[in-house]
Amino acid sequence: MHFRYRAYQASGRLERGVLEAPDLTTARARLRALGFYPLEVRPVPPPRPRRVRIAVAEAIFLYRQLGFTLKAGLPLLDALRTLRQEARSRAFRTALAEMEARIAGGSDFSDALAALGGAFQPLHVELIRAGEATGRADEALLRCAALLEAEKDLRDQVAAALVYPAFVVGVGLLALVTAFLFILPRLADLFASLEMDLPAPTRILMALGTWSEAYGAYGALALAALAGLTALITSATPWGRRLRDRALLRLPLAGRAVQAAALARFARTLAETVASDLPANRALTLAVGATGNTYLEARLAEAQRRVLAGQGLAGPLAASGLIPGLFVQAIRAAEESGTVPEVLRHLASHYEAEARRQVRIATAALEPTLTVAMAAAVLFFAAAVVLPIFRMTTSIQP
Repeated sequence: MHFRYRAYQASGRLERGVLEAPDLTTARARLRALGFYPLEVRPVPPPRPRRVRIAVAEAIFLYRQLGFTLKAGLPLLDALRTLRQEARSRAFRTALAEMEARIAGGSDFSDALAALGGAFQPLHVELIRAGEATGRADEALLRCAALLEAEKDLRDQVAAALVYPAFVVGVGLLALVTAFLFILPRLADLFASLEMDLPAPTRILMALGTWSEAYGAYGALALAALAGLTALITSATPWGRRLRDRALLRLPLAGRAVQAAALARFARTLAETVASDLPANRALTLAVGATGNTYLEARLAEAQRRVLAGQGLAGPLAASGLIPGLFVQAIRAAEESGTVPEVLRHLASHYEAEARRQVRIATAALEPTLTVAMAAAVLFFAAAVVLPIFRMTTSIQP
């Protein structure tokens, strides 16, 4: 710790400065030993962490390069300096410069990461800190790179699978809004001027056009307000997040993918924290928090309490009611054979593949459903427009 002081010298001159000491009592004793008479000694508050955002790919690159560098026996500061000179993004260069300055000042690498205000995940900081304590920082860095790379690969593959459905939904919503706000009101006026019995699709379209002209703006505002309120409740309140995450787990198509991805993150995180010799409570806390699902976290937190009470891992996980039997059986066998980290890594790979498979199944079912829905909407709109014209032309034929 650093302490800022004001003290008198023996000559009576007032001095100000900063002194390093483990505590306040030691700081005062050191000042007296130097011949000062302390007037005021107070701790210097630690600097506020800098908020720096770096890309996931940059974090993976950092972990992997530093892991290889330390394994080769090269100094950490030289590696950071080289990476900073080669970095392309300004934010990454800023983060590397901050780390370099802190390490040059005597901080550990894990503390330098933690001081960057959330740029690096707490899980990675804990793993690297444990690696530094055991002399295996290179292994911890490579482990963090593997963790983050697996998470990024799964996220990228899920996002790629959802591009086409998202595009179809976006185009459909744009077409629907355009039709309701601009096309339907004009068609309603046109058909209202026709003195003939209109078919049912046309009458429905006219009613929708009249309603959209009179109340469309209010309806859009109401829907936007409802969507905003729902998003606020499900993101800003704990019970709202749990309700949202519980609903995600029960979705008919995507629920299994959400569960498999959460189990993969839980298994991989627990495997690496156990392999890093973190305390059981901290390892489980990090693994539970890595699921990304607050409802699952709440159920696993109860299992964590039972594990810490000495009931093993497989039994409490089975009692949570959310962990598949395959997962529980594999953990039970691993506990008996003493291969928990290895089995957890295999389980993580299995459930990552399962999440990708479930996403493919969901998108395969969603794409034809969206296509049929779009085709039905276009067919209804065309019938509503064409049928009265066809009826009018047939009625004027001799």
